Amino acid sequence: MINKFTILFSIIFSLSLFSQQKTAIERMTEEIQQIKQTTKSIKLVWWIPTEFWEAVMNEQNAGTMEQRDYVVNLFKDYTIVVAGDYSLAANNGALDFTVNDVRKSLIFSENGKVVPILDDSDIDSEVLKMMNDTMKPVFAQMLGTIGSGIDVFIFNNKDSAGKRILDPYKKGNFSVKIGKDIFEWNLPLVSLMKEKVCKNDSAKFPGNYVYCPFHGTEL
Repeated sequence: MINKFTILFSIIFSLSLFSQQKTAIERMTEEIQQIKQTTKSIKLVWWIPTEFWEAVMNEQNAGTMEQRDYVVNLFKDYTIVVAGDYSLAANNGALDFTVNDVRKSLIFSENGKVVPILDDSDIDSEVLKMMNDTMKPVFAQMLGTIGSGIDVFIFNNKDSAGKRILDPYKKGNFSVKIGKDIFEWNLPLVSLMKEKVCKNDSAKFPGNYVYCPFHGTEL
């Protein structure tokens, strides 16, 4: 069944990285991707919640309902983060990328508590295949040196009661630290919230707005 999703995941990444339109996928991507760049380094982190896969498949009408449910259920118990760490250096007017081993320095914390990376033996074999055999090669093919330096990190996202620890629809926070750089997320994701409408002129605003910035009226 994994092979059936190879083209699908290629579509997912091409849309998320290169889409020029403000679709639901693009708005979500802006929230779940973070990049920190200086003249000497680039670090990038992408949190990929289950809702991202679901949004892409629904928006593109990709696969059957059975296949969509399969992907959603496959990832629902995991927090998946992809990250890359690169050093930059000027060389005869060109920019050289050096890939650093991000796995040596990445620290993931949720609600202030450090969470260990899951051992392969604790991860569904289909999830591992999807990440290693599909996701990582797509990154390398699309982004060259940068893509080849991206690594995948899988963490548990299910508490003792079987409920999700990080839910993009609910309040929560987590962070990813690479070296001295810290990437932080506060939930819920605004892109998943229903837009609010001003009572005065029907102008639309993001779901986390409380008041209209122009009229001061409650949304």
